[in-house]
Amino acid sequence: MAWRDLNIPDSQLSRRFLLRTMIFCLSLSCLSDGNLVSAQKPGQVEKTAPPLFEFTFTDDQKREQTIEAAQILQAQDGGVVMLTRDGRLLTATPEQLKSKRALDREFKP
Repeated sequence: MAWRDLNIPDSQLSRRFLLRTMIFCLSLSCLSDGNLVSAQKPGQVEKTAPPLFEFTFTDDQKREQTIEAAQILQAQDGGVVMLTRDGRLLTATPEQLKSKRALDREFKP
């Protein structure tokens, strides 16, 4: 049987070609190692820990607390979101925040 003997419309041929091409490309992408292209040299990963701060603030029960934490966010009004070493996120409004002092160490959970 020769190719000319097949009576398949051109639209079906192009669909089949497109489908086969897509399947081929997807299978190639699944077989690749999955590394993203980057401007960095292989094995060069920059992971910098956030700086450690000492926060003094009053909590909801009006008790003064001093903790060491990383500052995740500072709002425009002066409030902060802190990440403690045990993974808790704490917030302090500008009224609650008494002092904030940068320490010479990096944050380590």
